[in-house]
Amino acid sequence: MSEEGNGVNRKEDAVGGAIAAELKDALHSRRRCEIEIRAPLGAESRKTAERLLKGFSLSGFEGKIIDVVASPSSGILVECSHDTSQIALSIQTAFTTAGLHAELLIHDRGRAKTIILHLGEEPPAR
Repeated sequence: MSEEGNGVNRKEDAVGGAIAAELKDALHSRRRCEIEIRAPLGAESRKTAERLLKGFSLSGFEGKIIDVVASPSSGILVECSHDTSQIALSIQTAFTTAGLHAELLIHDRGRAKTIILHLGEEPPAR
């Protein structure tokens, strides 16, 4: 594997670890929800989604990966309802801590106890 590939894996591991740490703290004072990771079709997106799902499961969150044809964002988009906004903010903070930009969309549509994590084709560079 090339050095560049190793750097990507380390960054993904850092994101998974940061998500696990942030969410463990968030669990103590907030209600639980389900995490839905929507990843564009492709091997790399699937690997990233699996690593993220592992981080969420280490934090006690149930989740699933859904393959999609296209993402609504070119980078990472965290979508939630008002009920789960504090946990979604913790997720966004974990991405920022790991050096990745993630946008946060809070609305009143959709499922109240589900956070949807949209993975774009390539996360934007910081």
